[in-house]
Parts: sequence; structure tokens; C-alpha cells
Amino acid sequence: MKHIFHPAAEPELLETLRYYRDIDHFLGKDLDNRITRMIADIKAHPGMFRLRESNYRRANLDRFPFYLAYIIRDETLIILAIAHNSRHPDYWKQRIL
Repeated sequence: MKHIFHPAAEPELLETLRYYRDIDHFLGKDLDNRITRMIADIKAHPGMFRLRESNYRRANLDRFPFYLAYIIRDETLIILAIAHNSRHPDYWKQRIL
């Protein structure tokens, strides 16, 4: 299974990683590793997270207040958002295809 980022999700990822790397390089590296592992886990077990009302799934990250919102389409993992837990939960939902 391949994965892609929604065009609006990639800047979210880069901004989040930059923020944590500016605080501490190793903290940013830890976040990057956790996101990479979460993507690998989702690809290995795409249905492991509950299907939500708008037909997306949400994978919460350990240690960091973020989640990956994603859908699976034609054997492709599409990451819709790298969202902060305290941000309004509907801000990215128009990205669902």
C-alpha cells in the first residue's frame, strides 16, 4: 500500500515538525519517528482505527497532542490532516474526497 498526503496536510506536517525541532532537535526527531511508525502501522492494518461518522479514521499519536486523519482509497492511504487535538475537529473535513 502506498501513502500520500492531502495537499493541505503536508504543510501541516512540515510546520509541526519545524515547531518541535525548534524547541529541541531530538523532540522533533521523536515526533517524526512516531508519525512514520504510525503510517507504517496504518498501512499494515488499515482498519485498526474506528471508522468515524464522516467515513474517515483517526489515529492518535503517543506523547504528542496530534492525530492523523486518514482514508483508504484504491489501496492508497490518504492522510487528510495532521491535526492538533485542541483545534476545532471539523476544520479539515472538507478534505474528505
